[in-house]
Amino acid sequence: MQGCSQLPKIQAADATNPVSAVVLEDARGPLSAAQSKALLGNLTSGSAQASALEHHLAAEEAITNTPINSGNKVQLLTDGPATYEAMRIAIISARDHINLETYIFDDDDVGRGFAAALIDEQRQGVQVNIIRDSAGTFRTPPEFFNSVHSGGSFGKKSRRSRNDAAAWRDTDLKLEGPVVAELQKLFVATWEKQQNLALPEKNYFPALKPMGTTLVRAIGSTPDEPYSQMYSALLSAIGHARASVYLTNAYFAPDPQLLAALEAAQRRGIDVRLILPSKTDSWLVFHAGRGYYARLLKAGVKIFELRTAVLHSKTALIDGV
Repeated sequence: MQGCSQLPKIQAADATNPVSAVVLEDARGPLSAAQSKALLGNLTSGSAQASALEHHLAAEEAITNTPINSGNKVQLLTDGPATYEAMRIAIISARDHINLETYIFDDDDVGRGFAAALIDEQRQGVQVNIIRDSAGTFRTPPEFFNSVHSGGSFGKKSRRSRNDAAAWRDTDLKLEGPVVAELQKLFVATWEKQQNLALPEKNYFPALKPMGTTLVRAIGSTPDEPYSQMYSALLSAIGHARASVYLTNAYFAPDPQLLAALEAAQRRGIDVRLILPSKTDSWLVFHAGRGYYARLLKAGVKIFELRTAVLHSKTALIDGV
């Protein structure tokens, strides 16, 4: 609970103010305003969401200090098996290094499968660097991680909860292209701050070629920043919504800022819908979130509960983009 004892600081989103022009980056660096406008026009040409996309990208530009990268390939991964398989293939395909940052890393069939693959890569000369969360892995024996650094099962079923035999419903992304460098920067910054030492020498920032046509912005947040960029971006998107706000949230315990944003959107005539869990691995958060159902329903927000699996997805779809 200590990690959740304070609300994240945010930068207020003002939907009434005009937003700046969108500036994109490709594999070679920032594009000019004219190039950015032309590329954005090409990507959204003929799309019903073209105006909404540019609107939200520009609103986001005022909140974050990270670039929008063009030339990326994004693959949507639904549930554990697809995600685990994509991770397994990436691990065994590594030739230089593997940087893995994770909240949970259990000493179970899945965890041991990953550990075996990581140990094998390290033995073949691939540098493996792991950042694990001390709270998310407090049940995992220290000797488990010692074996990984000294040195599986990827089944067809969905990820399972520690305390519930029901399948889990999850959503993940596989990213390829220039945006990977932004994710790498976040990993390196966290490593150097927590470990107080440099990573082993490897080629962490190779030249990245365009892999597709998708725009991606990588946003990270840390507790010592003046405000949470991730949370501010979410509230800004809700505040700038023109038609719809569709949120899927595995651990829904809204603070006053999110409640106000959802209610304000509904008052503006926005179609606000929430997909939330009907069962969970965190009953404290589950019941805390349900305490706000009456207030949200009274405001006109539509709430749905997933009954076929333990919901673990966290997604936001604003105005269809």
